[in-house]
Order: sequence, then C-alpha cells, then structure tokens
Amino acid sequence: MLEFNQIKEQYPEHLQGYERAILREYLQCKILQGIFDSSHARKLSFLGGTALRIFYENQRFSEDIDLDNFGLDWNEFDAVVKDVERFLSLEGFEVELRQIRKAAYHLILRFPKLLYQHGLSPLRDEKILIQVDTAAQGYVYQPDVRILNKFDVFSEIRIAPLPLLLSQKIFTATNRKRPKGRDFYDITFLLARTNPDFNYLKEKLAVSSKDQLRALILDKISDFDFDNLAKDVAPFLINKTEINRVKKFVTFWEQVDLG
Repeated sequence: MLEFNQIKEQYPEHLQGYERAILREYLQCKILQGIFDSSHARKLSFLGGTALRIFYENQRFSEDIDLDNFGLDWNEFDAVVKDVERFLSLEGFEVELRQIRKAAYHLILRFPKLLYQHGLSPLRDEKILIQVDTAAQGYVYQPDVRILNKFDVFSEIRIAPLPLLLSQKIFTATNRKRPKGRDFYDITFLLARTNPDFNYLKEKLAVSSKDQLRALILDKISDFDFDNLAKDVAPFLINKTEINRVKKFVTFWEQVDLG
C-alpha cells in the first residue's frame, strides 16, 4: 500500500485537489488486481464507466466496478472474494467485505479509517465504500487483455473491447428505470474514439443500421431532461465545461457519425 502523498503525486497538479476521488481510484486499481490475479479471472471481464476511466482516461471519475460474468457460479465468486480479501490484507488494508446474491453477484467493500488517517474526513468512523457488480451481459465476445500498470499495481486485466463498451453504454443509457447523465457523457467520449458494435445492438435493440440506431435513440430520449441529467454527472467531471456534452446531447446525436 502506498502512502497517500505517493498516490497524489502520480496525478497532474490540476487533479490533485480531487483527493477523495484519487484515493477511490487507487483502491479500485488494487481491487481489480485482486480480482484478476484470481484463478477464476478468465470468467470475468471489466466494463462500464470505471473501465473507461482507468484504461481510456475518461475525464470523469467513477465510483463502482462492473464486471461481465462468463459462467462464474456462486462458489467461484466466493473464491474470488476470498482471494481479494487475502490480497488486500497482505497489502496492508483493513477492509470489511459483504457479498450479496440477487439477480447478479455483488461485493461491497468498506475501508474504515482511511479517510480520517489521510485528513480527508473529520469523522474517525467514516468509511469508503466501493461496490463490485458481477452480472452476465448475455453477449458472446472475446475480451481484450490489457496490462494495468498504475500506482503500485501491475496486473493483466480482461476488458470489454471499446466498440462493445460504447454499445453497452447506448443500451444502458436508454433502458434504465431512471436515466443518468454519466451514460450520455460516456457516449460522447466513446464516439470520438470508436464506432458501435452493431452485432450487440442488433441483439439488444433490434437495430442493424446507423439510421435505425439514430432514430430509435432520438425517440427514446425525446422526453429526457438533459439539463437535470447534466447536474447529475457534474460532481464527477474533471473539466466542468464538459457538462455541455450532456446538455447538448440531442444535437450531438442528431449530427454524430455513427460509423
């Protein structure tokens, strides 16, 4: 485990004020190392907003860890959790773990004392909470294998390919019970870097062309309040002017090249 000053100095000066987010990001990397050094890592793939932040330098901080599940059963998940707990303990972390089995497998990690010890909270008992969600996405693909080489972490991580990350974001953005601004922010970020995986979108949204996709999403978001969605994501943005990625999403979607 690194000292907090060692963690902060790995960020550019303009980011060093985001102390809680920086500490959380360090813990996310350590948790990922524990997960993907496990013998069952071949049945998991990293995806979602935290994957975009850690591997593609998305300019918003993210909170939890999302994993695809390729046939990992509950006993194997329990073994992964034990591996993570053992790894974090050996690294010098005090951590409380709780597993939840519902439609998916969840791991909730609470780190006591860290915020207080590093002067980030006046409350001795305040804890950092990070949740790991493991759910089968129901789509067959070959994950990319990327080296995570950050802080004192060096580990092979299986991660969903970038076109699939984009298509999953498009699906998620329009199928939540309550829409979230972060999804639309991430879509604009990804469309500057890749094109959608239309095989995934055909399975999930029954669209197979750019025109169909554009029309379907415009219809689904027609009554969304993007000013409120922008407020939802604003606290996580590194560059506050990028809130316009959400506010102006409809115009963006009408014009963007979808590949």
